[in-house]
Amino acid sequence: MPHTFASWVSDATARLSTISSARLDAELLLCHTLGIERTALYAWPDRVIDAAHLDALEENLTTRIDGKPLAYIIGVKEFWSLPINVTPDVLIPRADTEVLVEHALAVYQDAGGPVLEMGTGSGAIAIALASELQTLVTASDISEPALLVASSNAERLVPGLVKFVQGSWGAPFGDNSFKLIVSNPPYIDPTDPHLLAPELKHEPQSALISANYGLADIERILLDAQRIGMVDCTVILEHGYDQGRQVRELMQKCDYNYIESKHDLAGHERITVGKLGSRNATHENGRNQ
Repeated sequence: MPHTFASWVSDATARLSTISSARLDAELLLCHTLGIERTALYAWPDRVIDAAHLDALEENLTTRIDGKPLAYIIGVKEFWSLPINVTPDVLIPRADTEVLVEHALAVYQDAGGPVLEMGTGSGAIAIALASELQTLVTASDISEPALLVASSNAERLVPGLVKFVQGSWGAPFGDNSFKLIVSNPPYIDPTDPHLLAPELKHEPQSALISANYGLADIERILLDAQRIGMVDCTVILEHGYDQGRQVRELMQKCDYNYIESKHDLAGHERITVGKLGSRNATHENGRNQ
């Protein structure tokens, strides 16, 4: 029996049954492989798929069943309603990270000033901020392959609005350079069992894992920000769902003011925010929203 759009999606959905987004994944694999829009699946469900495309579909479906993330197979992931191209050199943007963008936009509206994203990866955060603010955003990463992906995304989506710099965290920047610093750094403990998940095995481990129970890079960013941040610079960090208290304590240890954590859509503490302070400043710690 020849496969139609509808029959292939139905069969592929059944084979992807252990994945919560099985039908969506099947539809996106079909659209990517055939180079069509999803509307075509509903407009022409009985259209027959030729043999060459069936072979390519089988290869892509098998790869997905084996655990390769859909975003790496089709090469794109939507973030902040923007099509962000991704490769295995960069992390796949997550919806939870949009809370960081939302809060950064609110902070910028109040304070303005130069903006930096440390550890940009695909460039998703910096590009989202630049697209909303229509102002120059600086973004850094230590990985040259990641910067190539990020630069390509920025040229396509926000040309001329993101400046990329290669280097480790705050090292490439001069003193008192930024008013707002954001980052989604590596924050997973090397012994965390979640790292055994098939999909995470395909993502760059250096962008996931950090020493000291997942907190080493977060602490490095907080220390670097003290030097490169302007007076009253706001620092916003994404972290693990159970790391909010630890990150607040690190901010307090590093002399930040007005420290608070904010929740993602699932109700987990997802980002922590603080302003640069001094040893004698009063720390407002533990106010969570």
